[in-house]
Order: sequence, then structure tokens, then C-alpha cells
Amino acid sequence: YNHKLILLRSVFASAENTGVFRNPFAGIPPKRKVNVHREPFSKEELESVIEHCDKLLQPVFIAGMCTAMRRGDCCLLKWDSIDLENGFITVETSKTGEVAEIPLFPRLRQEIEGRPRQGKYVFPDAAEMYLRNPCGISERLKAALTGAEIKMNKAGMNGRLSNIKGFHSLRTTWITMALTAGVPMELVRRVTGHSTVNIVLKHYFRPGREAFRTALETAMPHMLTGKTGEQLDLPEEVMGLGKVARSLKPEELVDKVEALAATVARMTKAQKAAAVIAA
Repeated sequence: YNHKLILLRSVFASAENTGVFRNPFAGIPPKRKVNVHREPFSKEELESVIEHCDKLLQPVFIAGMCTAMRRGDCCLLKWDSIDLENGFITVETSKTGEVAEIPLFPRLRQEIEGRPRQGKYVFPDAAEMYLRNPCGISERLKAALTGAEIKMNKAGMNGRLSNIKGFHSLRTTWITMALTAGVPMELVRRVTGHSTVNIVLKHYFRPGREAFRTALETAMPHMLTGKTGEQLDLPEEVMGLGKVARSLKPEELVDKVEALAATVARMTKAQKAAAVIAA
């Protein structure tokens, strides 16, 4: 509607300049555009979906979860795109043609290393299905989401249902987790192949409000947030404990673990969620 309105308004604007008649489309307001964006999966939702995926879909879903690649790029992932020695995946994205360089995370590496090398595709069954019928992958994921009891659609302001959870949500999930954890935007774009920062922020960065608030309060100066007292970097505390554990006496180690457990118990749900994202 808006595109046609703009076109007609511009066409009649030229005629209006002749003084013959008034532009009949001048002053007509455009309709408000309401976007319902895909929402990121939570950690618990990801694990639940993986459990409900069939054998064909599961490795493809894990690939999307670990790389932020689109459905087609995951299904058609080739062996010559994978550098196991250096731990990287390098692919030319099907949509934009941009080259994406993606670290090979342990969970996906384990999935790939356990597969026989048959033909050029890493997931040959998924590749065959995608080339024959791309919707077949989506239908399998829909069944997995239903089994995991995850809501897939949401009504917009106009009452129409829009998809909020699907394969592309893995891209939103990866980007949201990365940016919330403090990964620089340039590294995120290098992984996803996006050409502009605006596209990443407008369409893919979707943190939950509480996790977003906690991340900002943790990063911003105390004079702005008003937060005082104990500030716990949980991942760092756990790693630090692991480094000194062998040098401690048993009773000292017990005391440190109990103190850490007590501190974690005082954390809010949002603080724990932010700590999980940071980890």
C-alpha cells in the first residue's frame, strides 16, 4: 500500500507542477508499518528443540545454532568450506554473496568430525531434501518446535499471525547472544556476512529486557546505574576457582565453593541469565 501510494504521489506531483490540477494523493497518510520480528531462542529452548529433532534435522539445526548461517547455507554446507585444522568455516552466503568466516565451535565440530565424508556435502541427506523441497526442512523443524511446546506465531497489530520462531531465529539468537556478551560488532558482521550495522541492530539484535538491562547495568558506571555493593563476574569467579583449586587445602576449597554458592544464591534471575550469556 505504502509503496503504491508513494509511486502515485510522485507521478501526480509532476503533473501538479503544471498547475492543471491538484495532486489527488497529496496529504493521504501512509499506513503504519508494524514489523513482528523473529525472537531468539533461550538456552533451554535450544536444548529442547535438539531433543525433538529427527536424525536428518538435528545436525543442521546444530549448525545453524553454532554459526548463525541461514537454512540453505547450513543444508548445503560443503566439506571444502571447513578447515578442521584451524577451526574455521568459510562460506559465501547464498543471499548476499558476502564471505562469512565462522569459528568452529566445539559442539558443531563434534557433530562434523563424527560424520563420514561422502560426497561434497557435510549433511548429504539434508542437502538432497533442500534441493528437492526447501520447505521439507521447515516442516521438520515445525514438528520439533511443536514437540518442544514452543510458540511459533504471534499476532501483530493488524491481527495477522507472523512467524517468530523458526530456523531464521537461530540467526537472531546467535547475534543477540554475541552482542549482549560484548562481542564487537565488526566480528559479528564478519560471522554473519551483513554489510551494514543497521541491518544487524534493526532486524537481529533482540535481547530480553531483563538480560539487556542487567548487561547495561553491569557495563555502565555506578554513578549512572546507582548500583553499589557486590559486582560478580560469575564466569571469571568460576574459572579463577578452577585455577587455584589444586593449591588449596580441602577445607579451604569447601569454604570458597560455599561462599561462591551463597553469592550466586543472592543473584537475581536476570543476573544469572546475563552470567550464562557471558559464559
